[in-house]
Amino acid sequence: MADDNNIRLRLKTAWRDGTESLLFTPCVFIEKLIALVPIPRFHLTRYYGVLASRSRHRRTLPDLPRSREVTKVHRSPLCCVARANGKWVVESV
Repeated sequence: MADDNNIRLRLKTAWRDGTESLLFTPCVFIEKLIALVPIPRFHLTRYYGVLASRSRHRRTLPDLPRSREVTKVHRSPLCCVARANGKWVVESV
């Protein structure tokens, strides 16, 4: 908080014109923060081009290779932790 109930936002690096901080009233500062919050159920990852779900060229992409091998990671008298097809699996012994 700066003088007169204003909010001073210090910049990490100074701008080209030499500005080192910004001064906001509380209402304007809250407005700026609210603009940065995404709306509910809005996915922030977007796929464009061939990776987009509706791309007509998506069928031409090769499938990802599937690993069938199981790698044993930890074995104890009670259970065995393994990685199969990219997922961790806990098996009873």
